[in-house]
Amino acid sequence: MTDAFFSIQKKLILIFLVIIFIPTAMSISLGMWFSLERLEQGLQEQSRRSMEDLKRELMHYESRSQNIAELLAQSKEIQQFDHPTGIREFLESKRDLWYTAIVEVFNPDKKRIALSHTESGSIDAYLTASTDPILEQGLGLEKISDYFLYPSGLTLKSMIPIMDMSRLELTGIVVVTYPFNDRLMQAFKEQIKAEVTLQWNRQGDIVSSIQQNHGISLTKIWPTALTDIHSLDEIQTRSGEWIAGRRYTTSYETMKNQFKTTIGIFTVLVDEQVLTHNKKDTLQILLFSAIMVFIIALVMSYFTAKTFTRPILSLSRMAKNLAQGQWDQPLPVDRADEIGVLAKSFYHMQNAIKKQIHNLQSMNETIEKTEAKYRNIFNNAHEGIFQITFKGKVMTSNPSFLRILGFVSQKELRKSIKNFKQIYVKPEDQQKLNNLLHSFGIVQNFETQFYHKNGTVMDVSINAHVVRGKDASVRYFEGNIQDISEQKRAKEYKTAKNLAESANQAKTDFLATMSHELRTPLNAILGFSNMLKKNKTLLSHEKESIDIINRSGRHLLMLINQTLDLSAIEAGRVNIDNMVFDLYGLLDEIKSMLGLIASKKGIHLFFECTAAVPRFIKTDQMKLRQILINLVNNALKFTKNGKVCVRIGTKQDTAIPGKQSGQEIRLFFEVADTGIGIAQKDINSIFLAFEQASAGRHKKEGTGLGLTISEKLVTVLGGQLFINSTVGKGSRFFFDIPAGMVRSNSDPLNPSEKEDSKTGTHKGYKSEVAGIKKKNTMFWRSRSMALSPAIREELKDAVQQADMDLINLMIIRLKSEDIRLAKKFQALAEQFEYGKILLILEKEHHIDE
Repeated sequence: MTDAFFSIQKKLILIFLVIIFIPTAMSISLGMWFSLERLEQGLQEQSRRSMEDLKRELMHYESRSQNIAELLAQSKEIQQFDHPTGIREFLESKRDLWYTAIVEVFNPDKKRIALSHTESGSIDAYLTASTDPILEQGLGLEKISDYFLYPSGLTLKSMIPIMDMSRLELTGIVVVTYPFNDRLMQAFKEQIKAEVTLQWNRQGDIVSSIQQNHGISLTKIWPTALTDIHSLDEIQTRSGEWIAGRRYTTSYETMKNQFKTTIGIFTVLVDEQVLTHNKKDTLQILLFSAIMVFIIALVMSYFTAKTFTRPILSLSRMAKNLAQGQWDQPLPVDRADEIGVLAKSFYHMQNAIKKQIHNLQSMNETIEKTEAKYRNIFNNAHEGIFQITFKGKVMTSNPSFLRILGFVSQKELRKSIKNFKQIYVKPEDQQKLNNLLHSFGIVQNFETQFYHKNGTVMDVSINAHVVRGKDASVRYFEGNIQDISEQKRAKEYKTAKNLAESANQAKTDFLATMSHELRTPLNAILGFSNMLKKNKTLLSHEKESIDIINRSGRHLLMLINQTLDLSAIEAGRVNIDNMVFDLYGLLDEIKSMLGLIASKKGIHLFFECTAAVPRFIKTDQMKLRQILINLVNNALKFTKNGKVCVRIGTKQDTAIPGKQSGQEIRLFFEVADTGIGIAQKDINSIFLAFEQASAGRHKKEGTGLGLTISEKLVTVLGGQLFINSTVGKGSRFFFDIPAGMVRSNSDPLNPSEKEDSKTGTHKGYKSEVAGIKKKNTMFWRSRSMALSPAIREELKDAVQQADMDLINLMIIRLKSEDIRLAKKFQALAEQFEYGKILLILEKEHHIDE
């Protein structure tokens, strides 16, 4: 077996060396040599790119220093502070803005009054001296940003004068300094991913991001450093420079100030360690390639050793079948040589793997069931479940946690939130939570506020506990959060609602009480002012003053009455008094009251009911009357010409054959005019108390309560008041309310009004006020002309306002002058014939008795 083995081995080695190994190794070596050459060129190119990146970083720091100086010089906190302590506190609060910079504030006397920096070491060498020319330039209102060379080193300074714009005077100077020290070099290194060194034109003055060992100067361990700053016109690149025992590829570039004077050399150093590693990798690749070539040579040996390759193919098929999960294969080769031993090893390995896989499958099934159970709980929990480190890194979270914070995925959460502290509205709450967890190990119902992804603030409750490692050290904390914003808003809303209801009730009680208390003395004022007007000895200006008192009193009485009505509605003290009444009679009454106003303005006033509307209905007559009077009066007030239409129909606006008494219907009311209309911006506020459209405010009429009261009364009757309006074309108010239907031929109040025997419907109602017929009413008019002008005018005003209390008061006073005329007016007022009263009082019109 041994002789056969060596015979095959010799043949394979011969094939490997002659046919494959030697040519392949040579080609691989040449390829790797060319690769190393390209790598070295790549390092030089990388060094040049890093130098370009460094130049951009210098421009960034120059712009940053200018921006910081501008920001501080223009801040009100520095301009308006009278004491240095306030400026120092302000600078300390902003110190995170300038990183490695030194910020100095000087007064006009060049005395430093404030200083802020983040340097841990001494900064005295970089501070601006009071004798520095840069301060003199600042006092001359110049702005400077340039590189300055001092005995202690090189700096970038930006100087801005501070102007108090309110007094137009110089109040100080802001100087922002970036010292080119080790810390700044380290910052450059992090930005450009390469070592950075700066040397200025003083022998041995050098600063670098390469950390020096044991205090040895970098110039002593960098023997090939370029020190002649005047020998460079453009970027110069070198390879293989030894610095502190390491090889670097370097690029040199001069540094110039604004006067184009060269003041130093910047060097960017790219570590060539990667080149060394690549050489090692090359050797490994060569070795690996040799092994691969050797394996290939074994395959090629098939032509010379068929008896060797066939068993290998059998073993290969067995290995493939094992990979596909066939664990019951027979022994592929039964031989006494190495191939046979290898085949038996495969066979034993197959059985061992089969057993291990069976055990693993059982374990995996158990693990998968357990994981699925807890994963289902984790994913479907309503609370947001999380694991977070004490440094603020979110380790894991469930979908509810993402939903509460407004994120879609874990990736989006980690990308947006680098530190969990940034979502706290109050960052100190995070430290408070951490302290509680460290102290007690568990926290329950910890309430705080988070920022949602969209920027809104939400209230959350946190329950968490500490998770420790095997060594009892604190690793992270886990728990859940709940969004309690709705609960808090509900609680706040309930409290606010209770307070509002209490305040509203107090207001209503106050208005109701004060309105009653004010009406009694106000009636007395009106009465006495009318009595004073009868005094013929009064002078003209005294009469005018008494007229003002009287008119103001009547207006105030109207306002009090409307306020009392509104307060009663808001207090819920309005009762619905449903009764059967004549709807047509109510329309006649309103026509009588407002017809004269329409006639005097030349406006056509129409009243129309469809045939489906019954004459006798059951609802609250007084409230319906007040609603219609308010709406029609409002329409007449804002209509200069054209018409005002009052239309009434059923909700479906169709007749109902065979309708029965007591059946409920919904009546539709519409008051439309061709007036000035209401602007769209006033529509939403037209029903608010004491609010008027712009046209109403210009006319200075009314109190702004009429539509408010009407809207609330419609609601009380079970409907809703709506409005459609176009400026310049008119307005349309409409509503519908439920009403009981009463058959007119069964009502003793109007036996002459009959329904159609076939359809069971009325013929409808239609009336128009387009003018006033003139007939001979000289008798009553002549008696009214004998009244004192003051009483006639006050009675006319009371009738026009439809104020029954004031009308009755005026009729009582009228009895002292003409008791017969007073009785006539009393009879007309009881029938709500206000229009006829106005016709009697008018000089140019007559009424039809």
